[in-house]
Amino acid sequence: MGLQTVKLQSENLQFAICNSKICLYLFSKVNIMDVQKIVLYLALALILVNLVLMDYSDLSWGNNKGHYIGILAMAFVAFARFYDLQKEKKGNQ
Repeated sequence: MGLQTVKLQSENLQFAICNSKICLYLFSKVNIMDVQKIVLYLALALILVNLVLMDYSDLSWGNNKGHYIGILAMAFVAFARFYDLQKEKKGNQ
């Protein structure tokens, strides 16, 4: 079965049916800065979730290591997205 393409009314999205699986492709008209902002906000939200779910009665590594790793990882992601957004803003000026 070959690749069949179904064109939608939206110019940003196109569905491709490939071996009876539906794949969603985002094309170049999607603004990458918007995607970076979404990832930044999602990382910040996950940091807050980890802070809320943390066991504050016992802050040992064994009890909260998943939360500590999650906070650290999302902090790195948030920093990287923030840095990229600032670099893009300076490049556009």
